Amino acid sequence: MAHFGKVTEFIAGKEIWSQYVERLEHFFAANGITDKAKMQSILLSSIGPDAYKLLRNLVSPAKPGEKSYKELVAIMAKHQHPTPSEIVQRCKFNSRQRKQGESIATYVAELRAIAEFCNYGDKLDEMLRDRLVCGVNDDRIQCSLLKRSELTLEKALEIAISSETASHNATDLKKASQQSSPSTSANVEGVVKSIPKGKRTRKSTAKSTTCYSCGGRNHDSKDCWFKDSICRSCGKKGHIEKVCRSKKIKQVIKPVTNAHRSETRQSENEDYDLFMLQTRKDGPLTVEVNINKIPTVMEVDTGASLSIMTETEFETEFRKSWP
Repeated sequence: MAHFGKVTEFIAGKEIWSQYVERLEHFFAANGITDKAKMQSILLSSIGPDAYKLLRNLVSPAKPGEKSYKELVAIMAKHQHPTPSEIVQRCKFNSRQRKQGESIATYVAELRAIAEFCNYGDKLDEMLRDRLVCGVNDDRIQCSLLKRSELTLEKALEIAISSETASHNATDLKKASQQSSPSTSANVEGVVKSIPKGKRTRKSTAKSTTCYSCGGRNHDSKDCWFKDSICRSCGKKGHIEKVCRSKKIKQVIKPVTNAHRSETRQSENEDYDLFMLQTRKDGPLTVEVNINKIPTVMEVDTGASLSIMTETEFETEFRKSWP
């Protein structure tokens, strides 16, 4: 006759005796085994050599086969797990706090295991509810529970688990958002606009360490000696020629000799002459941005210090106005 399921041997330390007995009795129920003698024989043949030896020593000088199934289960239970003190178990129950990273469901399951020998009787659900509220270790969940004037264990579990799930979902969304967007070391606000040459300006801010009247770095422009000076370049008041924003960029063209020109045309694939231009700029292109809500002047990285154009474009557009 085939049997449903299988009963493995009992291994102390890996499984408690009461759980093993529960599994064994489920096996009996599944296979319709009700005969006490047969239940005794299955128990003794299934518990394994180490557990059988222990049980034999516990009933000595009698033999295990001389004891009933119920007696054998009780003898082993008394040896493996003596009934703990009710006071000690209640102390453990009332001091059990939810651990870091422990889920609400796991926490309540652990409370139920401790309460097995607390003898709370009909008050068990009420005690579990109180311990959940006091030991949840999460201010947000605890506040949600305390808002309810009539709170049952079932409702407390529903509120706590839904709050826990919402918190996990919010954390997952935040991680997904951070992974999909470029990481930044600071919150930078500001738009850099393209400013034509000759019209580049720099706004003075209270946080700036550069004086815009003389170019110094250890004082503010309002305290500068040259704040009332007249610029010799543009004629405006408030700065000197050294830091004038209205000066045109002076460019010096190094003439290219005919000999050099002929050398550059040695290959038929070279269609254009290249002229080396040297420029003297008034200063870097800057823009005012907010870094973590602090106004700051920063230099714009354009990616190149020089631009290249054809000789025809240069002669057409710039030669006529070149000094």
